[in-house]
Amino acid sequence: MTDNPNLAKIRTVEVDGPNGPMIAIMANFNFDPPRSDTMVRRAVGTILSQRMCSPPETNPLLVTTVGEVTLDKFLRKWHDVVAADPAMSAFMAMMVVADVVRSAESGERLESESLIAGT
Repeated sequence: MTDNPNLAKIRTVEVDGPNGPMIAIMANFNFDPPRSDTMVRRAVGTILSQRMCSPPETNPLLVTTVGEVTLDKFLRKWHDVVAADPAMSAFMAMMVVADVVRSAESGERLESESLIAGT
C-alpha cells in the first residue's frame, strides 16, 4: 500500500465522537532522529494517500510516533510539509481533530500536541 518503511500501521476506522460515529485515520510511525525530516515528509504523503482513499466525511486524524524525535521537531517539519502541499493543506483544514502522540516502545504516552496549525 505504501513505500514508507517507517509506517507501522495506517487505517481508516469508525470511532465514537461526541456527536456520534466519526470516520478517522489512525497512523503509527517509527522515527529515527538522523532521518527524521525525510520520515516526516513520507508520513505526510502516506497520510495524504490514506485520506484520498477514505470517505469524504473523514475528519479526525491521530498520528502516533515511536522514537526519539521530539514532537517539537516533528511539528515544525509537519507544518512546513503540509503548508507546501495544497491537497494536504485542504484536508487538514477540514479536520475537526488532528493530534500527534509520541510514545515509548512500551506504549507509554510521552507527549501529545495538535496537528492543526494555530491550536
